[in-house]
Amino acid sequence: MFDADRGARADLCEERLDRFLAATVAFGHSGFLVTEGGERTARRSYAMTRPLHRRYCLSEAVDIQHADANGRFKPTSRALASDAVRRSQVAVRYSDGTCVIANGHRTARLRGHMSGRDVDLPPNGFLGWTEAGTAEVIAADPRGARADYAAAPDLIYTYEVILPIGGSAGFAVPATRTTTLDADRHPVGPAELRRSRGLVEVMPITNALSYRLEFDPTVPAPPELTAERFEVVPGERVRVNGHSIREIVIPPDVPIGRHLGRPVGDGWLDVLVVAPVVVSLQLENEHTLAIAIEPRAPKPIEGTVVVNSQSDRRRREPGRAVHLRHAVEPPATGGWRRIPIEVTAGSWRVTTGAVLFAAREHRSLADLPSRNVALMRPPRRRGGRARPRRRRANRTRCVVRPVRMTRRANC
Repeated sequence: MFDADRGARADLCEERLDRFLAATVAFGHSGFLVTEGGERTARRSYAMTRPLHRRYCLSEAVDIQHADANGRFKPTSRALASDAVRRSQVAVRYSDGTCVIANGHRTARLRGHMSGRDVDLPPNGFLGWTEAGTAEVIAADPRGARADYAAAPDLIYTYEVILPIGGSAGFAVPATRTTTLDADRHPVGPAELRRSRGLVEVMPITNALSYRLEFDPTVPAPPELTAERFEVVPGERVRVNGHSIREIVIPPDVPIGRHLGRPVGDGWLDVLVVAPVVVSLQLENEHTLAIAIEPRAPKPIEGTVVVNSQSDRRRREPGRAVHLRHAVEPPATGGWRRIPIEVTAGSWRVTTGAVLFAAREHRSLADLPSRNVALMRPPRRRGGRARPRRRRANRTRCVVRPVRMTRRANC
């Protein structure tokens, strides 16, 4: 329908969806539910277009302008004359006050000023709003990472989410109560809401399929608590901000990866339990194994790294990774060798390891053309006339032909 290249690489799927949504609002189309990619893309295509298309589809476009390379917006007639339309950076204002701006350029950002707003959009980014402030949509990278945001009366004050089985989820919405629904859309009962770090977390209950979050301005919100660290290690003492209780202790036997919640007075505090150290391995070459150890504890700790019975004791500072290199002997072709690694940090111990495999395989070193390609022609004589052209049968040229390369590789 818009991007019919079914053979595109999988890592371009997000970019293709971004471009499809930007084109939808740029041309004033009604939204299309994109089901390719699963539930996540369906949600994006619905939420990022509905607040706008339900308005501009019932209105007329009264002003269409295109941006030039300097971010200056021009009417269509001037943009055609200056060739600015080829940049595909368009702004449209509708008769009901809805405005949209889309950057269809594949590589250049759109920076400018339009309809009283400063615009900074990445390729395939867009934004839209209503003059009355009833809708706001932006697909951009305000903090360096791609993000989508849509706000409308029916999207802000009422939310409905489906939680993973046995899990919970946090949302940055001003919810004060929830209605729980079963598979037949019948109310089951209220679910517990916990507010922490600016997020409202829904605690799942039995026989519930979805949860409708509602905002009641007459219900006072519980106090919001924050901690000096969200990622904590077992046994750590965490300082709490915003309450008379100044400290909580993380149990030393909490499993790694657990999302832990703790009541603190009338509020709630949640933390994520992580490993005291994170070990990353990389084989630099056939004889060298690079080991990076990142400490997660809040204080300096002494620790030891044991690799193949070789010990190395180091002091680990918070936020500073320790880099080690260990000599390894590659296994014979068709074989494998395990390298055990043990890291101690204070009272903690982390065990891991690397397994080296060696196999003979055909590896692609370069993508060669499928047809013969001429790369050069006879040069002209310096300081004089061009050499006379010979008959075509005797012309000199260099030809690259596809060949098959093999290489023994130890990995």
